[in-house]
Amino acid sequence: MSGVFGRGGFDSSVSREQWIGSHPRLDAFELRRLGIMRDGVAFDLALGEPVGHIHATVGTGKLTIGNQTIALAVNAVTGCRVFTCPSCARGCYHLHYVADAWACRHCHGLKYPCRSFAQLVRWARVQRLRKRLGASPEPFTPLPPMRLQARRQWRIAREIRALEEELIRNARHTADGLGKRLR
Repeated sequence: MSGVFGRGGFDSSVSREQWIGSHPRLDAFELRRLGIMRDGVAFDLALGEPVGHIHATVGTGKLTIGNQTIALAVNAVTGCRVFTCPSCARGCYHLHYVADAWACRHCHGLKYPCRSFAQLVRWARVQRLRKRLGASPEPFTPLPPMRLQARRQWRIAREIRALEEELIRNARHTADGLGKRLR
């Protein structure tokens, strides 16, 4: 379970509904630990306030939750039963319940809060350090000229450049991932 401390709204571009913890989740490990992932087992899921209880049964190679059937597969490495996402057909250990449908986090477009939060912290640190140098708080703008003897200012400038390079790398990685999804 991940935790984020200190800020209420992490990233203004991502709504609270897109966080992974905002929706009920099926965990293959937890169901296996409880002995539910065996054929012929019927159980009730308590999904919380808006949904309530849903009846589920495990059959041969499938899990039926409410009116949705989810195929089960066996992971070749661990030997554990995993869910097959109904939308993209990949093996998943977790399925999330969004808009009356079970699917993996990729299909629902859910995000981990810690990933956006770390990016936001880097951005804020760059702005703070730029203000200390007397530069514009906007990242990637030129830094003011500094004396050669100003060691502290040069150290801050190196940290700014390193953080900005990390922001660029992260943006490239995100853009590459989006490009692959669009193809």
